Amino acid sequence: RERAIREGSVGLLILLAVALFGGMVLWLRGYNPRRQSYRATFTFTDTLGMQEGTAVRFRGVQVGRVLAIQPGSNQVSVLVEINQSTLLNPSDSLITFNQSGLIGDTSIDIIPQQALAEETTASLTPFKPQCNSQVVICDGDERVGQVGASYEALIRAADAVSGPNPQA
Repeated sequence: RERAIREGSVGLLILLAVALFGGMVLWLRGYNPRRQSYRATFTFTDTLGMQEGTAVRFRGVQVGRVLAIQPGSNQVSVLVEINQSTLLNPSDSLITFNQSGLIGDTSIDIIPQQALAEETTASLTPFKPQCNSQVVICDGDERVGQVGASYEALIRAADAVSGPNPQA
């Protein structure tokens, strides 16, 4: 009888350890079952070293991350995840890819061009069918972005200002 209790306790301890390990892995990967997120695809002509996990910012506040980058013949499609399901991004927002900092940190910035009217957005969510792509960016929408501030553009501009190199 004591042996059966001891073996059962060891088995339960092993199951508890596996469950704790699985929970810790999910927590480290950012999984939260209560938080709903939505996705959109932004297309750029150049991504200047963007990687999966790059921050997505709305008005300077990080609200998501880059999930996948798919290069194409004429553009690069970037799948992003917005972690706040209550955040409504206006459809006319300027979407820019920027480099900043000493080591070239990258981010995608969503900059609204106009304020959303409260009465218009009261019934909207980013999820269909309660979403209007003409007003806000909805789950699954695709938008065209542009390259903003980058070191590469700065170097090109400085090279153009300095003029041709006669010794080259």
